[in-house]
Amino acid sequence: MTRFIALTVSIALLLSGDAVLSDDDDKAARKAKRDRVRHIYRSRPRRLDLPLRADNISDEEVRELQKITAEIYPGAIANIGGVTEGCPCEEGPLCSSQVWIVAYKEGRYDGLMLSNVGDTWMVGLVQRWWLKYDSLQSRIWEAMSARASDYRDVVKRLRDKQYQLRESFPECAPVLDGDRF
Repeated sequence: MTRFIALTVSIALLLSGDAVLSDDDDKAARKAKRDRVRHIYRSRPRRLDLPLRADNISDEEVRELQKITAEIYPGAIANIGGVTEGCPCEEGPLCSSQVWIVAYKEGRYDGLMLSNVGDTWMVGLVQRWWLKYDSLQSRIWEAMSARASDYRDVVKRLRDKQYQLRESFPECAPVLDGDRF
């Protein structure tokens, strides 16, 4: 009987050890998720005080920036910031510089970060991601404000889309050695 009790206690301790490991793994996973969400929120495009590119901006580039900005924010450009040297790694290895644009639309000012990728100005990966995220957030607020009979279901679906979108946040491209592909 004593052997049975000792065996039962041993099994219980082993199982509780697994549970502790599982709790530690769960805590580590939650911490990693929290860190990722913090990183995403810190990446929100905004005017940054980074070193400027040696050649600030050409007239041709200004026309390119105006065209891109008008597609997203039709109206007037209020400000084109200095062109910064380099990009966050999430923009990919071909991104060489960025510029912060402030546009005026419907009585308010909005900012937009454009990236120079392969010598072409465009809405970069991170800015594009944030435009989608903010659009979903606006739709959530509209659904909550409307208070339709099914607004809770609509909000839940939209929040689920937001969580899925978080999983698709651009990752940093791996740095490759000259010897490897």
